[in-house]
Amino acid sequence: MDLQQIKEILNKAGFSAESLTVMNQVLDEAIEKSFLTKEGKEKLLGIIDTETELANIEADIMEQVAIALESFASELDKANEIAGNEVDTAEKTFDFDDKQIQDTLAA
Repeated sequence: MDLQQIKEILNKAGFSAESLTVMNQVLDEAIEKSFLTKEGKEKLLGIIDTETELANIEADIMEQVAIALESFASELDKANEIAGNEVDTAEKTFDFDDKQIQDTLAA
């Protein structure tokens, strides 16, 4: 694989714009010289490692957000169920009291 192909692959990989700018600069210099220096290689690998670490951190955060949202949704479901039960109880109490009043008035 030549340096131009590596550059094309890295440009499609989804790195941040800042990282791509530096990587493209390193690769353009390498393409011009027809070889990648040790410093250039280390710079590219460092950027790739940093981007990978950031992606892993982002994935962990998104997982934590998803868990928090699931927990929140579960709590809302419980609250809705409790509220529904309280409404049912209030309706039954009202119906019972209303029937007693109707019976008293009818008597």
